[in-house]
Amino acid sequence: MTLTGLPLDTACRLVVHAKDGREQTVSSWHVTYAGAMRVSATTTIATGDIERLDVVVDDDSGHLLLAVNADSVQKKSR
Repeated sequence: MTLTGLPLDTACRLVVHAKDGREQTVSSWHVTYAGAMRVSATTTIATGDIERLDVVVDDDSGHLLLAVNADSVQKKSR
């Protein structure tokens, strides 16, 4: 996943949400520069069971920065 426009000096997490309600944090990083950032991760949740991917602030607020519906991503990648 390539991300742009994230606020500088922000700790972030990539969270996978399954259709059955499970969620799994699969990556975390700190935004230290402007521009595109490539984030790689793996999950034990099967591709067909993924509902959405969230990029959230990695603090007590868990503020949502980006939500991606998995159906739209899977259709484009086929």
